Amino acid sequence: MGSVSAKQIPLEAETIPPWRDKPERRRDDKEVKMKNGKKSQILIVDDEPDILLILGEFLSNEGFRVLTAKNGKQAVEKVKEYPVDLILLDMAMPELNGIEALKQVKAIKPELPAIMITAYRDAEKVVEAFRLGAYDCIFKPFDLKYLRKSILAQLME
Repeated sequence: MGSVSAKQIPLEAETIPPWRDKPERRRDDKEVKMKNGKKSQILIVDDEPDILLILGEFLSNEGFRVLTAKNGKQAVEKVKEYPVDLILLDMAMPELNGIEALKQVKAIKPELPAIMITAYRDAEKVVEAFRLGAYDCIFKPFDLKYLRKSILAQLME
């Protein structure tokens, strides 16, 4: 029997959340519903696989349905394809950054609540995101309790 080296296993196979393209799959029976009784579905967009895993697991365990996208282009496509109730959008991504992705997402679905996430404390970009319709900005490393409160406050309005 031959051994399998780490190089033979694609990195993406190890880091892609199991629920990425299956929004109906649930990890438990707890689900967060909006005021209208609809089940809440959140799209997480970040180019860092670890962030997708951490936030995806956290939000799934909190009762949300979770979709993920690894770049702005995927995010725009998922907003077109799925009934997304809220988007968590990283500001610094290659190809289509968070600000540009937010513009495109808002053109498709203007009422979609957006929370920007970033590791950089760039006031200009944060202000621009708010002007484009984001309602909050969360800085890395995350305060998960604050994130949960911010999401619930928006979805339960």
